[in-house]
Amino acid sequence: MFNSPQGQVFHKNGTTYIGKRVNKYFLGGGKPGHGQKFQQPSFDKYVDPKVINLSRKQLTEFEIKLLSKGLKYTPTPNVNKQELKKDLKEYTRKLRLTEYFYDPDNNESSNEQSDIVRNKSNFNPKKGRNMVLDSVCETLENLPLNTSCRELRKNNLSKEENKALESLTNDESIIIKEADKGGAVVIMDKDYYETKIMEMLLNPEFNSEMSENKDKKQCKKLKDYCLSIRQF
Repeated sequence: MFNSPQGQVFHKNGTTYIGKRVNKYFLGGGKPGHGQKFQQPSFDKYVDPKVINLSRKQLTEFEIKLLSKGLKYTPTPNVNKQELKKDLKEYTRKLRLTEYFYDPDNNESSNEQSDIVRNKSNFNPKKGRNMVLDSVCETLENLPLNTSCRELRKNNLSKEENKALESLTNDESIIIKEADKGGAVVIMDKDYYETKIMEMLLNPEFNSEMSENKDKKQCKKLKDYCLSIRQF
């Protein structure tokens, strides 16, 4: 047992719990010794958050600290400058396409004649059609991206927690899931998890094996339906 910022960490029967242990307390208010009754709760009760380790992996202190934040906790993302530049270029392209195809007089009829599914196009309207739009697009495409990312945002994970995140992400021997009730984070061995999944899938009470793959038939029905809609 050791202390962490989220409370004490306990190891019991091969399972790791993290949280505050419920200690002895008295009911009815007032001070102890004034006739109030005391109640001793079970030591298996812990205050959230908690981490339940059912795997053979020995979790480090920082891995437990990271998992105790919950699976919905979002670490500060690393900014990819190349991806950001690509997104800005795609955004300015969409602005030019909106201006190029905008037709206030025939907007409804163009929508009626549009295809349900279109092939992806790389068409990009040329500059010079709208000076204001050209100025906006040029400003966006030339935004300075050389500013250090650390100057723009603060990382919400420590250096040790980032290493723990990388270690857990790259560990293919475990599966990390959220419990159905209570919001606990559960770590299981991958082989054990896959065995349980197969047991549920092969349970004849709830599932049955198909004699053939009906995906092609369903796709053909969907395609015929889409073609019939186009005729109206």
